[in-house]
Amino acid sequence: ELASKLGLLPGKLARGPDARIAGQIVRPHNSKMTIPIAKFADMAWTDIATGVREKRIESPRHTMRLVEFSPGFIERDWCQKSHFGYVLSGELAIQFRDNTVRYQQGDGICIDAGAESEHKAIVTEVVILFLVEPTLSNER
Repeated sequence: ELASKLGLLPGKLARGPDARIAGQIVRPHNSKMTIPIAKFADMAWTDIATGVREKRIESPRHTMRLVEFSPGFIERDWCQKSHFGYVLSGELAIQFRDNTVRYQQGDGICIDAGAESEHKAIVTEVVILFLVEPTLSNER
């Protein structure tokens, strides 16, 4: 499979503080380093609000998410969290205080945390995003 083509060998499943990491752990050949593999296809979607559901994997420092927004989603409050990711399918707009940016399939999203980057998602069709963000307790 892909892991063997990349020279990766099966490793151990996460334990202890990394127990929240889902998926298979592999390690590069001749290395003690372990690399978790996220098996998003094997995970169930979790509804987190009207019109939004996710598949989430957390480590102590980072959170990786597949997020699906549908037209029923309305963001009422300004978000000040950072979001870094990629639009896998669909299109959405992000409204900032001074402008609105449209993102479509293939676009990267790079939004810093803080009041100067406050934003709201405007969803008019189903859109799926891949996001990597600081785990909430680590966000500044």
